[in-house]
This record gives sequence, structure tokens and C-alpha cells, in this order.
Amino acid sequence: MKLFGKMMVTKYLPPIIDKLPLNLRSIYLKQGYQRNFFKTYLKEFDAIKESVTEVHQFGNFQDIPLIIVSHGKPNLFSGFQKNKGNSIENSWQHLQKDLTKLSNKSKLVIAENSGHPIQIDQPKLIIQLTHEMIAKLNK
Repeated sequence: MKLFGKMMVTKYLPPIIDKLPLNLRSIYLKQGYQRNFFKTYLKEFDAIKESVTEVHQFGNFQDIPLIIVSHGKPNLFSGFQKNKGNSIENSWQHLQKDLTKLSNKSKLVIAENSGHPIQIDQPKLIIQLTHEMIAKLNK
């Protein structure tokens, strides 16, 4: 498991780490090497089915504003074989579009310059959308 963790950190984290403030880099790296990080990651991945079920049970948000932010750089599934990765990416984007059906006041935003960690790749976009949501909720 420790070797797997080091491989994951080596393969996926360096571009992200370079964008973090210096005081956060060591924390982020340390987290990637911890056995519990990957156990938790796998548990969260397993919980996706339950989350989907909960969303379906809740139903439509009706007039509650909803902003869905999706990555623009399709690198989330780059570790898979090309055809498999493309298929998963297409499914992911389709699911993101489906989320807009949850509310009559939904909006899908594609973070064109971001991979999966949008809050790191485009923090200003996340801040802008947060302010936009607060303004909608205060109306």
C-alpha cells in the first residue's frame, strides 16, 4: 500500500503541489503518503452509488439555485487505456450535464483551464461562482 501511495503521489500530485502555497505543500504531500488517505479515497469512491441514490430520493430542487462546475481538461481518467479513459470521460461529462436537471435554476460551468482540482487550477473562478451563488440566495 505504501508503494501504491508513492506511485499515486509521484504520478498525480506534482502539478497540483506546484500551485499550492509553500506552507501547504508538505501537508498535501504527507497526506498522499498516508495509508488512511487511500483507504478513505476508496471508501468515498464506493459511496458514489449511495450518493446517487440519495440525490434521486430527494428529487428536484425546484427553484433552489445550483451551480455545477466541471473540469475542462479531460485528464481525470488519463491513467486508463485511451479508449476506456475517453469513454469514462464522456460518461462523466454526461453525468455533469444531468445534474442541471436537479433545479430549474441550474447552471453548468466548464472550468476550461482545469483538471479535476478546479479549486487549485482556477481558484478565482470558484470565488466568482461562490459570490454569484451568495447573490442569488440573497435575492
